[in-house]
Amino acid sequence: MGAIKPNDYSEFQKAIALGARALNHPCRVKIFSLLQIHGKLNAEELHKLLKLSRNCVRDHVAKLIDVGVVNLNYEQHCYVLSINYKRYIQFCLNLDSLPERIS
Repeated sequence: MGAIKPNDYSEFQKAIALGARALNHPCRVKIFSLLQIHGKLNAEELHKLLKLSRNCVRDHVAKLIDVGVVNLNYEQHCYVLSINYKRYIQFCLNLDSLPERIS
């Protein structure tokens, strides 16, 4: 029988965990870095830059989109990815304030 996990986490704690989980893979960190360098990229461009399968790129991008640190917009007949700096900065500020919130 498995252990029962408490579910008394604050929204702040859940947001930190989701953001950290989204960036908890070298490929997703690289996608994020490429978006910082290039500004906007479509899935085909990421596929070529990363030298990974389209499905693998799609799965990694989906996790970044789910957390909200990456935007997906339709431009000029294709979907384009870009960084959602508002959400990314909020995540960084939350991380920065983490020690204060624990004590």
